[in-house]
Amino acid sequence: MTKIREVDEKTILEGAAAFYKDRFNAEIAVYSESDTARFDPKSRAAMTMPYQPAIYIE
Repeated sequence: MTKIREVDEKTILEGAAAFYKDRFNAEIAVYSESDTARFDPKSRAAMTMPYQPAIYIE
């Protein structure tokens, strides 16, 4: 029997940030939806769903 468990998406994305920074030669920042200091000029955080993070590329 497979058990369903909660996934910490922010931790997963933070772990991948170094790879993406190197791969795309870009600055990568990971924020949680509730983080008041997040940079979200297009209000993408409001459109997130589990396993579908908001991504903003500038």
